[in-house]
Amino acid sequence: GSGAGWTIEYNTNFTFEITGTGTWYVYVESCDNVGNVSDKQVGPFYVDMDAPLLYADPISRDWGNTDISINLTAVEGFSSLKEVRYSLTKGIDRVYSDWQFASNASQNIVTIADSGVWYLHAKAEDAAGNITYSYWGPYRIDKERPSVSVGYIGGARYISGNNHYIRQGDTVTYWVQGTDNFVGPVGVYILAWDGITNPYRHFYYWGESYQSNYHTYISIGEPTVVINDS
Repeated sequence: GSGAGWTIEYNTNFTFEITGTGTWYVYVESCDNVGNVSDKQVGPFYVDMDAPLLYADPISRDWGNTDISINLTAVEGFSSLKEVRYSLTKGIDRVYSDWQFASNASQNIVTIADSGVWYLHAKAEDAAGNITYSYWGPYRIDKERPSVSVGYIGGARYISGNNHYIRQGDTVTYWVQGTDNFVGPVGVYILAWDGITNPYRHFYYWGESYQSNYHTYISIGEPTVVINDS
């Protein structure tokens, strides 16, 4: 007869659902009005309703000037891993198509070599069609050297090309600006020397910086360089 856990059905034809991830078997008993019983077991039925899990290591990186290697891992708990797709983008907007890479391996190494701020997007699908999506970042790389601009303001007695001629005790004024497309320069160094009378006398300046968006500007205004041999 029917016991605990049994579902009683009085129709000769009926349907039922199997829900939940796992391996399932169905036990059926049929009983007539005088107590005759027949039974049958069917299965197994394999049900996978859980999507794979995705992990990235590291999940982000601050500014550096070396390549970034990311270990991308997909873990499938029940059925089998069908495919992993991933792309590198400049933002967090979801990637729906045109994936840059595809693999059926659970372990993948993603390398970022170009300067910029990057995000890793990944999608994993198992054999049952369950899909998971995730992204990580930001990953920051700056391999480009900062640039520096120098302009003459005044004070020279005579100018020939890039040569500015002054006398001992004169003051010559320049403007200096350092720029960088990514992380920003730390400071500006200035070195001035008298290559004839005293090649070792120098002037040193550490410029102040301020940041605007992704660009940092070093501005020291109108520094005065005084060359005095006395």
